[in-house]
Amino acid sequence: MKVKNRVILSTAAALRALDHTKETPYTFDSTVLLAIARLLNRCNSVGEEIESVRVKLLRKHNVSEAKREPENLQKFQEEYAALLEEEGDIVPHTFKIGDFKLDSNRIPGSVLSALMWTIADQEEKTEEKK
Repeated sequence: MKVKNRVILSTAAALRALDHTKETPYTFDSTVLLAIARLLNRCNSVGEEIESVRVKLLRKHNVSEAKREPENLQKFQEEYAALLEEEGDIVPHTFKIGDFKLDSNRIPGSVLSALMWTIADQEEKTEEKK
C-alpha cells in the first residue's frame, strides 16, 4: 500500500507509545501485540530509509549544528518536506477499534489519530453516515 512518508513516521511514533516491551499502562491481546510489533518493524524500516536520505540532504546542503546558513537551511527544509510528502510502500495491519480496548486503556488521542488509517472500523462508520 502506498502511504505518505509523513504518515509512516507518525504511525511509528504512535506504535512506539504502545510498545509493550517498554513500561506502558496499556494491555492488549497477544495477537494485537504481535500486530503492533510487526507494523512497527515495517514503519521503522521505511523510517531508516527516510533518515538515510535526510542525512544525505544535510550533507548536500552543508547543514550542521555548527553551520546553519539560512539559504542552505531553507533548501534542505524544502527538499525534506518534499520527501515527507512522497509515498512509501508499506504492508499495513488493519486493526479494529476494539483491539485497543479503549474502555480500559487510556490511549492519548494523538496516538489514536496517528493510527486512524490502520483502523478498519473507520471505513464502515463513514459509509454508514452516507
